[in-house]
Order: sequence, then structure tokens, then C-alpha cells
Amino acid sequence: MQCQWCCQTLHRCGTFFDMAADSRKERTAFSWVALFAIVCIVVLVALLWINFCYYGKGEKPWWWPDAFNVGASVVTGLLVSFLVYRLVEVLPEQRRQRLLKDNLRFVYRDLKRDILGEVAAASIKGGRSDLSGTYDDTDKLMYVNAFRAAFDGGREAHEGFYAFENQMDERTPEFEEIVLKLKMLSRQVAFALESYPFEDAKLFGFFKQLEMTLLRLEQTEPGYDSSKPLCAFIHQMFTGFSWIDGYRGYDVVDKMIEDI
Repeated sequence: MQCQWCCQTLHRCGTFFDMAADSRKERTAFSWVALFAIVCIVVLVALLWINFCYYGKGEKPWWWPDAFNVGASVVTGLLVSFLVYRLVEVLPEQRRQRLLKDNLRFVYRDLKRDILGEVAAASIKGGRSDLSGTYDDTDKLMYVNAFRAAFDGGREAHEGFYAFENQMDERTPEFEEIVLKLKMLSRQVAFALESYPFEDAKLFGFFKQLEMTLLRLEQTEPGYDSSKPLCAFIHQMFTGFSWIDGYRGYDVVDKMIEDI
């Protein structure tokens, strides 16, 4: 049963990171409301041009003054309604969405840095003598290419990513902290899913899959086999690895947050 759970979780981790390759946020240059407002402005300018330039001081058709007054009044009313709608509805909602997005980005990067610190500390315990665990070195490893260069490769138990993985065989302080940080990230993702009005189904599906993956990782127990899903998730998160595309050179989760 334990082996089956690990295989299922490993598969879900791979599926979650592969979803990012198919996600494309569909955006339009203007919303229908904004497009309608532009049309109203064009119509109003046309009415003014016809009234003051085309006809000028010359003789106007008997029906034109009434048509101009009615048309200008209707278009002006629509434009005022658009401005009120934008000031009362659109701008506050945009500020709210920007706040939620910035908060998710900040929390994710903060927790990721904390997890990276635990990865470095566990690796040093595992025999890595080339890591210092200082803030500056940890800050450099936040970049996927730098992390990959520092942790990929190696054949011995104290080399590469193996030094970290071997420390996950027991309930070490680093293991406990990593699981705790993933729980905190899971709660933050759940909050974003409940609060942010996702317009793109694939983006919503990505973060929902992320939430489900994190919930499963909360149940991780230390051990050679049982910790493999956790280690696989950490490796993919910090190296930008995908089972479909290989190494993509960017943080998948961070990019998806930017695409919200």
C-alpha cells in the first residue's frame, strides 16, 4: 500500500508540473464594455464633427437639430454610465485582484526560500561540503539554473541531490520544516482559489492540482520510499523540470502566478 501511494503521488507531482506546459491565458485587448465605450466616443465625435464642421453655419436639415440633441444625450449618458461603472466596479475589483495576486506571489517566494534553506541544511548534514547555507548562497540557489548546477549530478550518497534525499529517510528537523512549509503553501493556494476570480480554466485547474498535490504531500512520512514524492516535488519546483518538456529554465509555479 505504501509503495502504491508513493507511485500515485509521484504521478500526480509529474502531472501537476506538466499542466503548466498546456496553460495559456486567453486575454483580449479590450473587454466588451471598453469596446462599447470606444464606439460611443467615436459616435459622439462624429456627431460633433457633423454638427459643427460639416454643416457649420450653413443650412441644416429640419430634422438634424433634434437628432443631434437626442444622439448626443444618449451617447453622453452611456459614457457617463461607463465611467461610473469603471470607478465603482472595475477599479476596486482590479485593486483587490492585484492584492491577492501580489500576496500569493510574496508568500510563495517566501516559503520557497525557507524550504530552500532547509534543503541546503539537510544537504550539508548529508555530507555536502560545498554548500554554506548562508543567506547569500541560498538567494543564488533560488534561480532554477543555479539550483540545477548545484544539485544535479553526483553518484555518491553525499553528492548532488542525494545528500538531501538521504536526510529525508528519518524525521529530521529539516523534514518536519519542509512538510510544515508545504502545508502553509497549501493553505495559501486554497485561499487564492476561493478568493480570486479565475477567468482561465487551465490556470484554475493548475492551481487546483497544485492544492491537491500539496494536500497529499502533507501526509508524507520519512523513509527511503515514502519520501520520494516529496523529494520529487522539491526537485521539480527548484529546477523547473517537467516530465514532458524536461528542464524549462524557469519556476513553473512562479510563472503561473504571474499569468493570473
